[in-house]
Amino acid sequence: MRSIKYYDGGVQDPVKNKKPITVEALDEVLYQRHGSAKDKWGFDEFRDLTKNVEAGFVDNPYTKIQDDAPNDPLKVGRGAYQFDYESAKTAYQRLYNIANPLGYSIPTLTDYDLKNVDKLEPEIQDMLFTAHFMNDKGSKVTDVLNDERTWAGNWADGHWKGDPENRPAKINMFNERYNERYNTGQ
Repeated sequence: MRSIKYYDGGVQDPVKNKKPITVEALDEVLYQRHGSAKDKWGFDEFRDLTKNVEAGFVDNPYTKIQDDAPNDPLKVGRGAYQFDYESAKTAYQRLYNIANPLGYSIPTLTDYDLKNVDKLEPEIQDMLFTAHFMNDKGSKVTDVLNDERTWAGNWADGHWKGDPENRPAKINMFNERYNERYNTGQ
């Protein structure tokens, strides 16, 4: 396992020796901004289910590469959350935008890393997903925290963002995976 290097913004950031951000710290920010869960569901449950929806129920979802990969290598979904290159860049910028004002440093990721998310540490992938989802116009984090019935729509609008014609089938797939995971029998 390689060590994680953290980016502190160099010349742009006057604050030195920042604490590295973690998934737990990022989740705290999420709960501070959107309220804590009112029922048994936390954001970590949504994040875990999203891994299973995106990568399937596999031994290591973090190394998954999209099965039906497009011809353009930059558009191939990779890792637990199936980030393509552009989505990974956006997620990385969102992570910086959340962490920096709070005095945190973020992992240093290269262009290669953002093109190959499946090679990143699980914690980094979880942070990228969380930051991406937290700051997306299509997601409603408060709804996710308070009503698991909103998860499929929020996943589709705040993360998946595919062809609108495929949305009903994707919502059904998400709900099927939810039922498999939680044995609701619905």
